[in-house]
Amino acid sequence: MKIKLKQLLIAVPALKTLGDDKSLNIKLKHTIARNIRLIQPELDQYEKERIDLVQNKYGVIADDGSMSVLPARMKEFLGELVNLQSVEVDLDICKVGEDACINLSANEISLLDWMLEET
Repeated sequence: MKIKLKQLLIAVPALKTLGDDKSLNIKLKHTIARNIRLIQPELDQYEKERIDLVQNKYGVIADDGSMSVLPARMKEFLGELVNLQSVEVDLDICKVGEDACINLSANEISLLDWMLEET
């Protein structure tokens, strides 16, 4: 399945809720855990690249040692983040049925629609 990094990023809270649901049957738990294992390296790589942009291109070190992006460079930085988030990755995601979503809100379900089987 091809999916943009942005879709994965915004789905993280809902995916965490789904992954923490102890009421799911063992097969669903296995499928969700497998999907999380496939997704996590992509999220880790995104975060590494985002930090690299701050540290090596747009960031400045504050007096307390923290890094931040200067307001004058924020527009450029955000533009690069938008480009990075538009990267499409190809993952072998296993879809799950709507029974996996019994404890999710409608908003959380909408964030995970790419992982749900069509009924």
